[in-house]
Amino acid sequence: MDKEDERDREWRAFLDKHKEEIEFADRLAEYLNKKYESYLEYLNKKYFRKEKYRARPYRIDDKIELEIDASSWYDLPWITIFNEKLTVGFPQFWSTEHALGDINSHVLEEIKNKENWEKYKNDELFGDEIFLYERADEVANEVNKKYGTNIVFRGGYDCWFETTFIIKDKSLEEVIKEIERNIPILYEASEKACKIVSDSSYYLDFIFNKPIPKRTAKQIEKIREIGIIRLGYAPIILRRKLKYLPIILATSVHGPQKVGEGVPFPFGFGKFKWVWSEEDQRIFEELKSKVETRIEKREWRWKSYKGEQMHVFWHSKVLELKEVEEEIEKIRSGKLLSSDDEKDVELIKDEEVVRIYEKKLKTKNISEDEKIKTLAEIINKDVKVQIDRFCENINKVKDKVRDDFYFGLVLLSEEVAAQVKEFEEKSKYAID
Repeated sequence: MDKEDERDREWRAFLDKHKEEIEFADRLAEYLNKKYESYLEYLNKKYFRKEKYRARPYRIDDKIELEIDASSWYDLPWITIFNEKLTVGFPQFWSTEHALGDINSHVLEEIKNKENWEKYKNDELFGDEIFLYERADEVANEVNKKYGTNIVFRGGYDCWFETTFIIKDKSLEEVIKEIERNIPILYEASEKACKIVSDSSYYLDFIFNKPIPKRTAKQIEKIREIGIIRLGYAPIILRRKLKYLPIILATSVHGPQKVGEGVPFPFGFGKFKWVWSEEDQRIFEELKSKVETRIEKREWRWKSYKGEQMHVFWHSKVLELKEVEEEIEKIRSGKLLSSDDEKDVELIKDEEVVRIYEKKLKTKNISEDEKIKTLAEIINKDVKVQIDRFCENINKVKDKVRDDFYFGLVLLSEEVAAQVKEFEEKSKYAID
């Protein structure tokens, strides 16, 4: 008997030894195929494939690991069974790691686990990645508190949320019941985290009171193409220092919140969580009493998150209100944060803020006072650049259609960008 035959014999013997476990996994695959039958049919028809759930056995020493998934379809849950434990996960948190390729595969493997994140927090390449991981970890904690579950976030090349439970002495029906309980919660965590990944780059969307010529519509489309607003972490600074502009921006992106509810990332996270207060609602109502608004839904088109998001579209005149103009001028003066203000210094010295902006320091061999002063200048400039771009593009549209329009900030994604390119043909505001 040659070596290949010997390996085949050993493999067959191994599978036979774990026959009951394999049969159990096969029955779970059947359950998943039935549960997602219509969606699998849709995906396979769309992409000319014949994928379905099946159980794949792997040998780890003398134990068997069983992976149950639908192969290429990453927007469906998967299951692994090993050592009498079952893990169900949902790999839909597309973070920045896909842009990193395989060059740093050893790092991607290392940062799967939370205990290794601290090592890369200030890394030039992976620092932003870890920042997103920590936000996703916060989401896992939120849903666990809400539902009493044990969901965890894993980083690495394929980011995901998962939960693990013991299946020893449990029937198939009991295991399926536990899976069914966790899948909706995994979806909820994934949706919230996906919004974190995508909630940093926006384009201005407009509603016009009157139809506009196609030529004008085409010019506005060009303004939007080059006028992407990358808010980054500017909203956190604005929220701490100003009253009116943060309300305008936050509601443009996420719509109005209920008193007591948190304003989502990037307007609030971690220590900087923004809970919508009665004062926020008062300011919102005050602004609405002075200018017209339109509240509309726009569909999120991010590959890993689909649904509708509410937006407040503000009349362009809102930026001409005295109180708003004063805040914009304060930003443009470069004096939003001061190293002489104790509260500003407290914010500048915050670990999260330092980690975000310290990379922009030309040298780290400076005194603490000089570091605070320089960071204040860097942050002021960063916020100024984003708000200048925001105002500049609204003013460009004013030059085309005067001031009879509303603006909102809408999530930028690959699919949305493609839709923007079709603006001339499909805009409901354009006429011949």
